[in-house]
Amino acid sequence: MTQDAKSWPDKPGFPMNPGKSGWHWLAAMHYDERIGPPCAFFWYSKYQLWTELQDKPGNQPVSRGFCYLGPCLPPEEINELLAALTAILEETGGMGGPFTTARAAIAKATGG
Repeated sequence: MTQDAKSWPDKPGFPMNPGKSGWHWLAAMHYDERIGPPCAFFWYSKYQLWTELQDKPGNQPVSRGFCYLGPCLPPEEINELLAALTAILEETGGMGGPFTTARAAIAKATGG
């Protein structure tokens, strides 16, 4: 397996905002192809380590064989982003129907 160095924000193996612990989406790589679905991994900023379980730091070098997709946003942040996007779209005339339907589906899924 190889790593996709281009997908990592700064340094291979380190997430966006490495000083902040939290969940991030990664995907397995085989040579230069992404394989399988995205997986959530927890980044421990204190230890600078990844784990699959929030309460148990691991020591596997996740940069090898994985590409970085981005942080997992909690429902509150998703709702804030949707509200900001809604305000912009309303001010500018927006996209109409498809956006309204997508926003309703996302709000229902996240409880917002």
